[in-house]
Order: sequence, then structure tokens, then C-alpha cells
Amino acid sequence: MTTATDHNMDNTSSTSIAPPPNVLRARARKLTLLVMLGSFCATTLLQNITQSRHNVLVKNTGAEANISNLNSFSLALLLGGLRGPLVMMLWMSSESQKQDKDLDDFDSKIEMIRLLQPEFDSVHLFQMWNKAYNVSVQMANKSNKYVTILDGIEYGEQTAEQKKDNVNILSEINKMYFSKLGASQEKGYYVDRARHETLPDLKVTVPQDRMNDFELAMAKANVDPARSQVLIARARKNGSVVINKLVYDVLKSQFTGPGIEYSAAETSPYLNGKRVRLNTLVDIDGKILPKYLAPVDERFATDPISGEKADGSTLQFLKQLEPFPYGVPPMAIGWNYGKRSQILRWAHNQKHIQISDMVIDNQPAVNLKWWTEAEWETGRLKELQAFDIKLRTARDVEAGRAAIELPCASLPLTTAIKDIQALKQAIYQYDLISKLAELTIIEFDRHQKRFANSELQFVGYRDVVKCASLISLADRDYLMAMMVTQNIPTDGIVFGGSGVKSNGIASTATPAEILKDDLPALKKRVIAEYQKASTAWELVMLKHHLNPMVAQNIFPKGINQTNIGQAGPNALTPDQIHGITMMAVQVLEQNPHLDTEADRPEAVRSLKRIFQRLMILDPEHYGQLLK
Repeated sequence: MTTATDHNMDNTSSTSIAPPPNVLRARARKLTLLVMLGSFCATTLLQNITQSRHNVLVKNTGAEANISNLNSFSLALLLGGLRGPLVMMLWMSSESQKQDKDLDDFDSKIEMIRLLQPEFDSVHLFQMWNKAYNVSVQMANKSNKYVTILDGIEYGEQTAEQKKDNVNILSEINKMYFSKLGASQEKGYYVDRARHETLPDLKVTVPQDRMNDFELAMAKANVDPARSQVLIARARKNGSVVINKLVYDVLKSQFTGPGIEYSAAETSPYLNGKRVRLNTLVDIDGKILPKYLAPVDERFATDPISGEKADGSTLQFLKQLEPFPYGVPPMAIGWNYGKRSQILRWAHNQKHIQISDMVIDNQPAVNLKWWTEAEWETGRLKELQAFDIKLRTARDVEAGRAAIELPCASLPLTTAIKDIQALKQAIYQYDLISKLAELTIIEFDRHQKRFANSELQFVGYRDVVKCASLISLADRDYLMAMMVTQNIPTDGIVFGGSGVKSNGIASTATPAEILKDDLPALKKRVIAEYQKASTAWELVMLKHHLNPMVAQNIFPKGINQTNIGQAGPNALTPDQIHGITMMAVQVLEQNPHLDTEADRPEAVRSLKRIFQRLMILDPEHYGQLLK
């Protein structure tokens, strides 16, 4: 009895001590919650530590790229092992869409690829090229092609902001601005549009009682008739209209009075989240906006040989070429990026993954040479516009240049000027060319210090650039002499490259000194400039565009194609150089099979232009000389 009772009592005691099941479950939930909170805190702490360490180890790899507030590194952690398959799927899908010309969500997939592979420069280079080249050619018209190219540039500039001072990205942006916008088959449309978009827009308030006057003023502003009608209709409806700065330049002197106001207008470069135009880069005076010149000290870089500095600002190297009263051409923007990548290559010892060091280093000089020739073409076209000379349509660049070189050459100083604004722009273009030529020679000299073997490779480029500078200055002053002859005020003429220091390649006279010249002094200056240009072009033809067999037979003893034109005891005078040139032309005319140099016609056209103008300025002397 005792034993049984004791046993029962033990069972009762054990049962009463154990907690009920619901209490146990509550305790378990609390413990689980504490573990989860602890794990969350530990995860957050470790994530922050990992992120900080990651940013230090892979600094400037673009890992800070964001989409919907989710950065690339966090996205990679979230996806884990699925990152690779997802990237492969996106690559295949986007390329398939491109081939099928189905571009509905193409941009979204490209952005996801960028986020999932931010550390690979080769990915970014391909996608920039993919958009600007492969996708743009699928567009039906120039406007859509232009916007698609801008999309590729936008991709590059966003990547450049994430991957600070990356030579690969900056060099690719240079290529797109320079080659795709500035030198493609559609360059006429692209360059003109880019110039307009980089200028500020202005809002003009038009009182209803002045609408007729506004229409008359718009007719004189050389606006496309269809575009002009759209602007006039908007002004009638809204009482104001936004106009481009180039239209403003004409209107401001013709359309003024009570109630008429001009003010700055903010124009967004985006439409529905997509870039549709370039940013405004200059103010109303053509000066680069301060935000694009703000230095970033922590990214300050110095080329160890040239001593040139890159301060991290977006358009640092365009400052010296201010003002840009007619907008900033794509080649100018591209050259600036090329210059930044050149300095960063040597300051940070970065290696481009696709381009050699020599190409990275000579890119700014070569870019400047082509930019100089592009502005030369623009100057010729503006000169033709000033005198209302129409041309046949040229099918290619070379035919175009051949067609525009001579039509204005024989115009006397008294020729009526039909478009004074176009003439002033031609004067600006020719002045800018001389400054670009100065920089080009400086760049080739700097490149030669690092790559001594490049002297022979670029000697022809250097000589042609020097010729471009000399003939452009003479053309600039010839047009100014036309204005002085016809008593047209020279105020309002803008000279480019205010920050470029002359190294004596061309005229050392300042714009202020030139503007003070009276007609006799100006004519004397122009004659001297054309004489220098003539000798320079003749030397180019004799050195680079003459069959060596012909040169050997007509050059004086001790003179060859390497040393002709050099100073020394056997140096030739300009008249002697001219005589040898005329002899060479005669030999080639009699023996056309010896005329094997394809570039000689360019020098011949330039010489014809020079001598036609010299005949006008001094007919007695040059009429006798040319006989």
C-alpha cells in the first residue's frame, strides 16, 4: 500500500511540474523570434562590413550602379548562383530581339546586363557600340538614328560616372561623338542638330499687336519655312514661343519694343525618360557652363611627361577654345573625352583593353586634325551661304570638298553680301581653324616626346594642318576686307579660341589689332598671309604629293623631298619654291602616267584659290608672276 501510494504520489508530482503544451509552444516561438532577430542583426552588420570592404577592393568598378534602389552588388548577392544563367539568358534574348528588330524592351535588358556585369569594361564597350552602331542603323530616319546614338552615348556617360576616370569608357565615348556623330554619312544633319542643341534656348514674349512684325522678323532669320510657321502659330496661340539662340541672334536687333521680352528657357533633354537631345553646354555668350568645368580634386591627374593635368571636370579642355557662339560640334566634345583618356592613361597607368598605348596617345592629335578639316568645310559652306551660291549635291565627302573650295575664290571685295550672319560665322570658323591648328601641332609635338618613331608617320598631317591654318587666316581677313570695302560694321564678329596661346605657326596679330586695320593695312595683311599659305601648300605638294622620280629630276642640287623648305645655307626662297612647283606641274601635265598621288588635287585646289584672290588684291604683280 505504501509502495503503491508512493508511486502514485510520484506520478502526480511529475505531472503537476511539467508546463502545458501551449506554454511550450509560446516559449519556442519566442526563442525562434530571438534567433531570427539575432540573425537579422548579424546579417545587417555583416552586409555593411562586406559592402564597405567590397567598395575598397573593387573601387571604381561600377558596382555602385543602381536601378530601383538596388545596387549591382546587392543584386548579385540576392541572385547568388542564378546570376550567371540570368545574364546568359538576357544576352541571348537581347541579341535575338536585335536581329528580329524587336526593340520594345531591348533597353531594359541591356540595363539589366549592365547591372549584373558592372565590373567588365568589355561588356560596356560592346553595349555602347551595339546601341550607337548596330541598333541605330535599324532606324528608319535620321532623327531616330540620332536619338539612338545619343542612347549609346548616354549609356557610356552613365557608366563613366560610375567608373570614375576609366580610360576604356572615356575613349569609347570619344569614338561615338567623333566618328558616329561627327564623321558619318549623316554628319551634316547630326552636326547641325548637335550645334543647335548645345546652345541655350530662349523664350520670346510676343504681344498680339506685334505678330505681323514677328512674322517679318522670322522671315529674315533664315529659319526653315515649315519650322517658322510652327513657331509663329505657337506664338499666336500662347503669346510666347521658345526659339534657338541662333534665331535670337537675328531677332534681337530686328524685333524689339514695348511688351517684347527675351528670357532664358529650360529645355529638358529627356522625353518620357529617354534622352532625345544633347544637354545645353554653353551660355548665351557661348561660354561653357560652369557645372561642366567644376574640377573634382580627388580625381586630379597629371601626365608625367607633358605635365598636363586632368581635373575630373566634364569639359575641361574645351575651356581654352571658348566662345562657341554657334554651338559645340560633336567632334569638339569627342576630342575633349579623348584628351581626358590620354592623360589618365599615363597618370593612372591604365591599359586600354582594345587599343594600343600609341593610339590612345595620338588620338587627341589626330582628332584635332580631322576636327580642323571639318571646321574648314563648315567655313566654306557658310561662305557660300553668305553670297547665296548654290551647289550641286555631292555624294561623298571628297566630292563635297572639291565642290566647295573654288566657287567663292574669284569674288571681288565689292561682291554684295546676301547673308551677313553667315559671313560672320565663316569668319569665326576660319579664325577657330587657326587655333585648332596651333593645338594640333602642339599635340603632335607632345606625342613625339613619348613615341619618337611617330615623327615620320605624322609629318604629312602636321604640314597639312599648318597649311589649313595659314589659308584660313587669309580667308578670314579677306572676308573682313570685303566688309570694310562695303562699309559694313565689323561689330558682332566673334573670334574663337580665346584661351589658345599662339606658337607662331600663323599670324600673331590679335583680333583687336585686326579689327583696327583700315582697308590698305588689311589688304597688305591679307596678301602677306596668302603668300605664306601659297608657299606652305607648294611645299606640301613637292614633299608629299610628287612622284620621287619627278622630284629627282627637277629639284636643285642638294635639295630633296626631305629637306626642301628647311632653313640653312641652301634654303630656297618662296619664288624659287614657286618656280619648282610650276615646273613639276608642267612635267606632270606632259607625263600623266607619273601623276600617281591621289591627294595632290587638294593642294592644287587650294593654290588655285590663293592665286585667284592674290590676282584680285594685287593684279599687277601676280598677273605678271603667274604668266
